Parts: sequence; C-alpha cells; structure tokens
Amino acid sequence: MDAEIGRSDRISGLDFDILNAAPLAIIAIDLEGRVIEWNAAAEKIFGWKREEVLGQPLPYIPEEELESFKANMTRTLTGDRIHGAEYERRRKDGSRIWIRVSNTLLRDEAGRPSGFLGIIEDISEFRKTRQDLLESEARYRGVFEASPVSLWEEDGTQLKLYLDQLRAEHGEGLEAYLETHPEESARCASLVKILDVNPATLELFGAESKEEFLGGLDATFSPESYKVFHEEILALEGGALSFERDHVVFRGAKGPIHAKVRVAIAPGCEESWSRIYVSLTDIGELVAAEKRLSEAFEREQSTRRQVTELLESMSDGFVALDRNWHYRYINAQGAALFGRKAEDLIGKHIWTEFPEGLGQPFHLRYEEAMREQKAVFFEDYYEPWDRYFENRVFPSKDGLSIFYHDITTRVTAEKALLKASREWRTTFDSMIDPVLVLDRELRILRGNLASAKLTGCGLKEMVGHHCFKLVHQAECSIEDCPVERSFSSGAPEKLDLVFQDRIYLVTADPIRNEHGEIIGAVHTFRDVTESRQARRRLETLHELTTAILEARSVEEIAEATLANISGLIAARRLSLALFDEETGKARVFARGLLEEEFGLSLQLPLEDSFPDIEGLRKGEIIFIEDLGKLQTPDAVLLRLREAGILSALNIPMRASGVLLGSLNLGFDRPGAHTEMDIEVGREVADTIAIALEQARLHESLESHAHDLETRVEERTSELRRAVSLMAGREIRMAELKKVIKTLRRQLKEAGLRPEADDPLLGDGE
Repeated sequence: MDAEIGRSDRISGLDFDILNAAPLAIIAIDLEGRVIEWNAAAEKIFGWKREEVLGQPLPYIPEEELESFKANMTRTLTGDRIHGAEYERRRKDGSRIWIRVSNTLLRDEAGRPSGFLGIIEDISEFRKTRQDLLESEARYRGVFEASPVSLWEEDGTQLKLYLDQLRAEHGEGLEAYLETHPEESARCASLVKILDVNPATLELFGAESKEEFLGGLDATFSPESYKVFHEEILALEGGALSFERDHVVFRGAKGPIHAKVRVAIAPGCEESWSRIYVSLTDIGELVAAEKRLSEAFEREQSTRRQVTELLESMSDGFVALDRNWHYRYINAQGAALFGRKAEDLIGKHIWTEFPEGLGQPFHLRYEEAMREQKAVFFEDYYEPWDRYFENRVFPSKDGLSIFYHDITTRVTAEKALLKASREWRTTFDSMIDPVLVLDRELRILRGNLASAKLTGCGLKEMVGHHCFKLVHQAECSIEDCPVERSFSSGAPEKLDLVFQDRIYLVTADPIRNEHGEIIGAVHTFRDVTESRQARRRLETLHELTTAILEARSVEEIAEATLANISGLIAARRLSLALFDEETGKARVFARGLLEEEFGLSLQLPLEDSFPDIEGLRKGEIIFIEDLGKLQTPDAVLLRLREAGILSALNIPMRASGVLLGSLNLGFDRPGAHTEMDIEVGREVADTIAIALEQARLHESLESHAHDLETRVEERTSELRRAVSLMAGREIRMAELKKVIKTLRRQLKEAGLRPEADDPLLGDGE
C-alpha cells in the first residue's frame, strides 16, 4: 500500500505538479478503490484535502451508489471506458453535487491493471440551468402551435432503457449488432412515444388530427426513414445530444414527404431521453426541383428551355456562377430576393455587385465548396440584409450552382420559442403571490419562486410532491379544498385559509386540454392579512364612531370610547381627559392599568398633569417616547412608569379651534406605538371632539328649551288671570244694561222722557 501511495507522484507518466495545475479534478484509485492521487481541483470541488483521503476509499460516493460504482469499476476493467457519465455525489459538508466523469484504466510497467484514473467536472450549475429550461418548455406551447415548421415532441424513455440493455449485453459490439439486425430499428422506433405535434405537422402529412400520430413512428416511416433512424439512435446512444439529416423521406397521406430533420434531446433529459424535440422542414419542392434540374442538365441543348422554366417556377432562389465568380444564370425568385433584375446581374462579378458579402459566412462557404469540390449545405445569418438564408451549394468543374431560401420566418419562430420560454419563466418567478401548477392528483408540476418560499422547498424538490404535504403538512387534502371543488364544478373556486399566522385567499382555476377535459389546476395563494385586518379595523372604527355620535352626555361618550377603542389600538392603558379651562381642571376617564387606583373618573390639575398643553392647543400630538428617561416626571407620569407604562401619546381633541381634551394611550415598551395607532387615534379623537361639541350644543338647546317653557307657563298664568277679570266685567255690564232698560221703561210709563240716550245702550234701546 505504501508503495502504491509513493507512486502517486507520477501517474501514467504525468508529474504531480502537472496534475495539480489541471483545472478539472483528477483522482486516481487503486484496484480496491483506495485513493492514490487527489489534485487541487478535487480538493476545491469536494472539500476534502489531499492528505485526508490518500489511502482511503473514495469519500464522495453515497452509500446507496456504492454497488453502482463497483459495477463501473468492473466495466472499466473489462475495457468498457466510461466517458462523460453524470452522477450525483456528495461534498465534505454533506451537500450534493453533480459531476461528469470520464475514466481510464491504469496499468503497471508490466501492462497489468493497477488502478483507475478519473477526470471529473463539476456540472451542478450546468444541470440547474438545463433543468430550468426543461421546466419552462411546457409554457411556450403557443409558439409551438404557431410555428410554420413541423415540430414533434417525443418521449424516448423506453428506447433509452432498451438501448442501455443492448449495450449491457453487447458492449462495444452494439453497433455491429444493430448493423446485422436491421429489424431492431423497427423495434426501437416502436418504443418512441409521440407526445404532441403542431398544426404544421398535420398540414405537412395531410392528417386530420394529432391522434393519427400518437400510435407511433411507424405510421410515418418509410424504409429510408428507418435507415436514418438507425443512424440517429447510434448517434444519441453514443452521447450526442442532437442529430440532423438534410434529406429524409417519410410516408404522407398524399405520397412521400421529403424533409430536413433535426432531432434534439431537451436540456435536463440527457439521461432519460424523456423529452425529445424533432423539427421537419419540408424540402419536397426543392428535392423535386433538384431532381428535375439534374435530369434537365443531362439532356442536350434541346432541354435547356425546360430547365429554365423549371428554375423560374421554383419558389427558391437559384444562382449559377462560373469559376471566376461571374453570374451565368439567376432565376426570377433569386433576383427578387436580391432586389435586382436578373438581366442586370448576368456576367457581373458576385462580390463586385455585393461587396458587403465579403468575409460573411456565405462567402467563406462558397469558397470552400469551390475549393474542395464538394456539396455544402448550411444556413446562416446575412447581416447586411438582416435575414437568415438556407443554402445548398453544388460545385462542378464549371462553377457553382446555389439554391437559397429565405428562412427568416422559421428562425424567428424558433427564437420566439426560446424567448417565450425565458420570458414566461421570468414573469412566473416575478409574481409576488405563490403559484403552483397541479395535476389531477394534486401533485406539483411547477412552482414559482414565491411558492418555494411558502413551502420551504426548492423549485426542483417540490416537483412531484402533493401540495397538501408541503403547504399544510397533511397526509390528505384539506377540508373544503378549493382545487378539488374546482375539479368538481369545472369553475374557479376560492377559500380563505389561516396558516403560518397569516390569512391567505387561496384560489384554484382548472386547466383543460384541447378536448376540454380538466387535467390540473393553477393554485394561487394571496396574502390578505393586512387587507382583512384593515377591513376589520374600519368596521370597528365605524361601530365606535356610531356609538360616540349617538351618546348624549360626556359620561356616555367616555364609556363608548373606552369600551370600543381597545379593538383598534393595542395600548396597555387608555384614558380620555376633558379640559375645563375656567376651573383649570382635567376630568379623566380611564380604562385598563390603574383603573382601581384612578377610578373611572378622576379630577386632575390641568397645567400640572398636561405640561405640554400649549402643543395640544395647537393641534399637536405629544409623544413621550420613553418615560424611563424623564428626569422630573409629574406625579401622574411617575405612577404610570411605576406601573409599567414606558411610552405614551396625548392626542388633542379640538372642535371649532377650541381644545376640549385629549385621548391618551399608554404602552408597555418605549416607542411602541405605530403609524396606524397614530392615524386611528387621531380619527377617534376628532370624532370624540365632534361628539363633545354635539353634546354641549344638545345641553345648551335643552337649557334654552327649559327657559322657554318656564316663560310660556308664566305668561299663560297672566293671560288666565286677565281672561278671568274680563269675564267678570262682561257679566256686570250685562246686569247694568238690564237695570237701565228697566228704569227707562218705567220713566216712559210715567210719561217722562230721558233727556239723552245712555251710551251703554245701543241706538233705539
């Protein structure tokens, strides 16, 4: 063992200093798995120092991975070299890390296996980025559906498992096995599950619905397709993440379909192949044109007219250049793309007419095709025109034939797809409210950053878990769950929930597939604690205001205020002081602390008890931030401080510019009041002042009414006496008239005549 450790300064002919300077972790172990070399990069990645691990088993292999690790050692001993494999391992601090490993077998001087050398790269951040992109993929279906290019979404999980099985059985002979067993291509194709295709695919294949594709690839594969698919699976199984071919023939409803094929494993799915994207670009017209052109060029001069007609009928541009880079021919579509007339370009030098193209990728690839006399197919961005073009360049001894096609729309769609994914993820994560996307079983499919904070889990960790476990720590859905109600009603549902000392408005909106079936829900949590508390505060304030304004006396006003204000302000002591400027007294009504000592009503000297009364008269709130720091507190403040009141507010109650008193709040901590306490206290004080003014006016009106009633009673008595006197006089006058009438009648009977009429009698009496 010591000898092996001693050899660690030189492994496979490399000095230790060279290994230690390498940017990637380089680790060597013996055949028993003990460390014999550990460079500086390994120390940085895993956290263990070289001297800690030399002679010890590899420390970063989790216990559950030991058997798999030993199997890999056995594979390497048998010649199966591991290259680019990805594993989850652990650091010294216990955290997890993803690494990419390539290893080789070490041999001694006699050529016998002596150990293993591994080169390790930390890919944790790469996998995180790749996983984020995978999570975002499902959000840009709009771009997927609108793309003019045929797009396929496939699941190759079963294919990957089967290929892994074949690799385990045949090892390095897998390629030879597949070559000698062409039937395996069909079997592999049957293992690919088509998840979705876009409308452009339906149009390309003449299909009525997506269901026609869900049966598998064999519905569209031709014999030529299986040959290309054979190449594809070899490339992907060999570690490639993408594959493309310029010409593949498929079976369509109206005949063969010629397409350019691109296949890419989605980021994050490299191990499972669970998400594979395929794009097909229809080149049928181009293939047909190429075929017809090839046939036309082989005919005699009599067929040149047909070739010209053919080229002119193409939707792609076509240019023929001689070996000196002069235009020999350009079709109408090609000239239109250039914004020139064809006849103005014939015989002209391409780079003289378009000097801005010099040095561009197009120029370099044309030179390459001419120089090497091989066909070149490429697509690239032409900066001078801000357009993307696809080029198919065919060289000959006479020059170049170039077919080119404007693919800006397709490239823009592909970029929009990626941009939509990024923008959606950014928007989703910037939402303040926690949002979860759930399936029918209430499992979490997606979550934004706010939801990760709510659940206390990372975005990756929460996926696949039931929401009720992470949010409510429950084993089943909660009672009256809005998500389950939305599944039943098919409509949005909501519920107020209290948890984590907060009030949340929880909503659920069902998600439907293209058939209208509910497949999940968007579950949101809005923190409404402040709004609910504010609404309750307003209701309580309204009740208090109503009680104060309905009171008809000072005592009733004080009673209503002190009975209700505790629901608005969390003060330890509340009191109401009414000022009498004439007597210099303050009448204090108190509730809470010191109630037994002060009583419900207390008379205090105004100036002594409220030294800042001038500020109150000006409408200022008096703040006593810390009673403990007052050097010479008055008797009242001293008693409050001794009883545990450490800060206070005196809020003036003023009406019509006159100070009527103050609302006083006491707290058990220095500076414990809040802006809300001040705002509510000010509003309550103003309401009390209005009520006091109203009570004063009411008492004044009642006093005035009493005075009026007294005066009315006195005047009524006087009138009654006057009426009585007048009634007696009338009676006496009537009797007198009777006496006079009798005397006048007697005088007339005696033959005497009165000398004058009596004024008490009317004429003729």
